[in-house]
Amino acid sequence: MNNAAVAVLDEFDGVLHGLVGLYFDASTGFSFIKERNELNLQNLVSRHQYDPTHPPSVTYSDGDPQDSNAIVYHVAPIDHLIARNEKQGPNQAFLGRSILVTIYSYWEDHYRQHLATALGCAKNEITGDIWGDIRRLRQAVTHHRSIATPDVERCKILKWFKAGNEIILNDNHMKAMIIQIRYYFDSVLAKMGAAAPRYSGKRDPGGHLII
Repeated sequence: MNNAAVAVLDEFDGVLHGLVGLYFDASTGFSFIKERNELNLQNLVSRHQYDPTHPPSVTYSDGDPQDSNAIVYHVAPIDHLIARNEKQGPNQAFLGRSILVTIYSYWEDHYRQHLATALGCAKNEITGDIWGDIRRLRQAVTHHRSIATPDVERCKILKWFKAGNEIILNDNHMKAMIIQIRYYFDSVLAKMGAAAPRYSGKRDPGGHLII
């Protein structure tokens, strides 16, 4: 077993673990914000304090937004805030795309070369269908306004979008992508003679499967 290659994959797997945690923490936070502000809105309506032509706003600021000395960073009508935090709404769509782009950046700009060095080969020899798929999706996100291109239809594993579709990654997409990356890690180890998977099919102390 090539210990240097295992160390590279272990480190990258730790990065993935953190990004998965970030995704689900943030998704949960979106739901919390939505529910809290829906309750606030219901209370305003029940007290006859809501005017739909002039909806109240939520402000993110340093200091009391009523104070002229406060620094205001963002203001949004409460109904807009609720809408953007919907399940699969704009916030979650942006988050999912950002996680995908970040994963590919870590791979292409750092870990791919480190893995090649550990295996004693050129960077372009380190390939996998999952990385080709993520590259195609990333290209559409960053260079085509998150609209799937015809190249996206060439994905071999992540066959989720047709040309012209908006690329919105939901929880199931995120889970599938991470699982497939970990299958790739195990395929690298298998080529080095590993008898059992190291990354896919991991279980926590309670016996639960970990993605």
